[in-house]
Amino acid sequence: MTFAIEGETVVAECDCAGYQYHDGWCAHVASLWWRWSTGEIVVSHLDTGREYEQPPAWLELDGRTDFHALTSAELDVYLTCERADVGVTHDLPRVARCRDRCRRCDR
Repeated sequence: MTFAIEGETVVAECDCAGYQYHDGWCAHVASLWWRWSTGEIVVSHLDTGREYEQPPAWLELDGRTDFHALTSAELDVYLTCERADVGVTHDLPRVARCRDRCRRCDR
């Protein structure tokens, strides 16, 4: 079973019959989503290595975006600086510091 973040979306795969039949989320994957949403598990970002205790506000569920051209550091900057204030965010001072730092180095 796989349950992680890649790019801006969740990567979830399960080898059970329900996953194959529904061509998507099965009860196992839905259970992991629920446990993550309630803070019971930590999910890793496959590209940046950052760990998330709950789904980040910038998370997209409708498909994968191609971020393979970015290095892990560039992707981390993009997600932190450009997507961190999408939805509800609890760390606005961190976002502001990051954006200021990115402006200074022309990112």
